Amino acid sequence: MANANQNREPLGRALVAQLGGNQFLVTGFNCSVDFRPAGAEQQRKSGNIVVGTGQTPSALIDGKWQHRQFLRVEEGAYENGAFKFQRILNGDQTDWGLNFSSEPEVIRVSVATY
Repeated sequence: MANANQNREPLGRALVAQLGGNQFLVTGFNCSVDFRPAGAEQQRKSGNIVVGTGQTPSALIDGKWQHRQFLRVEEGAYENGAFKFQRILNGDQTDWGLNFSSEPEVIRVSVATY
């Protein structure tokens, strides 16, 4: 999927809602969404966070590298106010983040750092 700055007209949209401490609901179209360790509020304010590069989103926080890990990524839909998962996405489908096409999708994702 092309980067937004390569499109003549930006078309993609995303919506991310935090459901709990490490669980998020993500939906979008024509875009990619990924997560990166952010550190604590005090660490962010101190400026001691260096964003990493590479396939796994990482951050150097107070001298220690932390990497994002998807614990579980579920594609599904809401029915009568409850999320019903339809399938679990595997690592090959999430290696480069969550990629949304022009078809509607709702993803529930649990993340961790290591």
